[in-house]
Amino acid sequence: MDDRTVQFITKTPVDPSMFNEKIGKNLKTMPKHVLKDADPEKFQQNPFVQKPGVSNGSFKFVSYQKDQYVELEANKDYFKGAPKIGKLYFKIMPSANIVAQLQSGEIQMNYPGIGTINVQDFDKVKNMSNVRTIQGKPFNYQMMAFNTKTIPDARVRQAIAYAMNREMMVTNLLKGEGEVVDTPFTSNHPYANKNIKPYPYDPKKAQQLLQEAGWDFNRTLNLVVPSGIKTREQTADIIVDNLKAVGVKAQITKYDLVTVVQKARKQDFDLAIIGFSFQLDPDVSSYFKSGLITNYSAYSNPEMDDLLQKGINEPDPAKRRPIYDKVQELIERDLPQITLYSDFRLKAVSKKVKVGEPKDVGTLINVHEWDIEN
Repeated sequence: MDDRTVQFITKTPVDPSMFNEKIGKNLKTMPKHVLKDADPEKFQQNPFVQKPGVSNGSFKFVSYQKDQYVELEANKDYFKGAPKIGKLYFKIMPSANIVAQLQSGEIQMNYPGIGTINVQDFDKVKNMSNVRTIQGKPFNYQMMAFNTKTIPDARVRQAIAYAMNREMMVTNLLKGEGEVVDTPFTSNHPYANKNIKPYPYDPKKAQQLLQEAGWDFNRTLNLVVPSGIKTREQTADIIVDNLKAVGVKAQITKYDLVTVVQKARKQDFDLAIIGFSFQLDPDVSSYFKSGLITNYSAYSNPEMDDLLQKGINEPDPAKRRPIYDKVQELIERDLPQITLYSDFRLKAVSKKVKVGEPKDVGTLINVHEWDIEN
C-alpha cells in the first residue's frame, strides 16, 4: 500500500462486476484542501462545483456557456501523461444540428445517449465522405413503467403488453435499428435469460385478459412521456392507437425529463416511458425492490426482494446467473414495467480523428490519447 492506493475491504465476498458498477465507476476523488470545510448539504451550490479549479483528470474545466458548450483544456500534469489535444468542447445542440455540424466539420464526433442521431438521419450520416460511422448495439432501451397502485392487476398489465405492436415500432420508427425485449436485460447482456420470449403482438389475447380482469373501459389512462426525442414521442402515439384498438383509452402528457422523473417517483402517472442505459451488473434492485424511490412502479413482491438480496450477496457469477434468471421470470410474469425496445444508436466520428471514437460504454476512458489531424 502507498499514498496513491485505496483499498476496499468488504464484509463478505463481492462479484467484481457489482463492485465496479455500484462503486468503482461512481467513485470521484475530491480535493481535500478545497472542500474540507464544505457543507455536504449545500455541495451543489459550492463554488468549486460551479467552477472546479482543480482536476485529477486529463482535462481541466475552463468555462460553461449555458445551453451552448462546456470548454475544457488539457491537464499537462495528468498522471498518465499530458493529453495530445489542447482543448476539448462538449457542444449542446439538437440532433439536427449534430448531423449538420458533422457534415460541416464543426464537430468531430457525437456522444451516444445524450448526443443521439435521429434514426431518420442514419443513412445521411453513413454517406458523409468526411465521417466514419460505427453501428449501434442493443445497450440502451426505452422502458414503460406501470403504476401498480393504479393498475394493480397483472392481467391488465399483460393485456397492455399484448396490445402493443412493438415490432412495428422497431420497423417503422427505428427503421429496423433496434430489437424488441421485455426486461432491462437486452440480448447482449451477459445475464440475459435466453429462455424468455417477448410478449407478442396479440390484440385478441389483450382483449381476453381485459375482460377476465373486469377492466373499466370508460377509464382513461395517463401516459407520461419525456419531450424532445421524436421517436419516443411517436412511440407513445403508437401505444395510444394500439390501446384504443383493444378498447383501452389513454391520453399522453409530455414534460421535460426532470419533471417526468419527479412524477415517476411520486407515482403520479398510470404509464410512463423513460429511457435507460446499459448496466453491466445484473442487480436491478433500484427498479424492483420494495420501497425504493427509483422503483417507479411501486412494485412490491417479497419473492423478488429475496432474490435481489441473494443476488447482491452471491459473489460467484455462475451462481448469480440462476438467481437473475428467476428475477427476469418474475418481471415477465408480474410486469411492473416492460422494455418497449432497445434502440441501436449510431456513432459517428470525423476521419480527421486519429485516436478516439464514441462508444456505447467507456467513450472517455482513453481521452488523454485522443489525437486529430491539424
